[in-house]
Amino acid sequence: MAKIALIGAGSGFGGRLSVDILSFPELRESTIALVDINRDAVDAVGGFVRKVIDAHGCGAKVVATTDRREALDGADYVVVAISVGGPAYDGVPYHYEIEIPAKFGVSQRVGDTVGPGGIFRTLRSAPEMLAICADMQELCPDALLINYTNPMAMLTWIVNEGTTIRNVGLCHSVQGTAHQLARYIGAQFSEMTYWVAGINHMSWFLELKRNGEDAYPALWDALENPETFATTPFASRSCVTSAFRDRVDAPHVGVRSVLPQAARPAGAVPPRLPVSERRSAPAPTMGERGAFRRRGRAQGRAGGALERVRQPHHPLHRDEHPLSLQRQRRQ
Repeated sequence: MAKIALIGAGSGFGGRLSVDILSFPELRESTIALVDINRDAVDAVGGFVRKVIDAHGCGAKVVATTDRREALDGADYVVVAISVGGPAYDGVPYHYEIEIPAKFGVSQRVGDTVGPGGIFRTLRSAPEMLAICADMQELCPDALLINYTNPMAMLTWIVNEGTTIRNVGLCHSVQGTAHQLARYIGAQFSEMTYWVAGINHMSWFLELKRNGEDAYPALWDALENPETFATTPFASRSCVTSAFRDRVDAPHVGVRSVLPQAARPAGAVPPRLPVSERRSAPAPTMGERGAFRRRGRAQGRAGGALERVRQPHHPLHRDEHPLSLQRQRRQ
């Protein structure tokens, strides 16, 4: 059976990805090798995954270790979700990568993709990614590397240029944005279809439909309605308001101009909002961002993770699951 190594398993990805893996019957006899530099964190995740296995009678084996080479030895798949130098989105060096550029007039929403934050995150993450690939070339040269670490585009580019390891970068940004846009127009996600192009964290919804009909007119109306943002998740609202703050002196800047990942019809020029309105909702402080993320993680842990194993149809269709790609190719 497959051996799947999860590097950075002490993060929020370790437990959730393990549950996702176990939701596929083909992978329920796998060996899941969890590795993290934090012994307490990886042991906690390992204990959680073992409880999932026991509760559902899976035949999977779990190994929790701080030795990366032990986890990689003979692996078929390697999932990487690491943060180098400190927490991914809290504390240092993350705060420095946001706050120092801000002192020089460069405001960043998250700072993990492009701009100064993205570049410096790449510089501190790339050497470790290459070191992981070097170990893979020695211990599991045929394994598929599945990367969840940002900046996704730059890191997968570096892996492709600097190693022979097969790799793919995965992210939930498109799905998350699709859910967000559905909420804006009061639609159920099951009613939505979309066609998206771009690269990670920089993609565009070329088509957005609700029950087969163009949903963009309803989206434009929703984005001109202040009540839309009164019920929008904190992080999503701040993304728009921080863009207002950055561009208050630019002509023709409105919600339609700065909404992330929503394509505007060609030639459409949205009305400019008064400066007073655009300044009315300041971007969150670093402390507020960290508190929001901690609340989200706590809510995620409280949600029924075990139930996902019982679902006959997992949200990620089996034929699209990255760990099924090789099986499909062989067929």
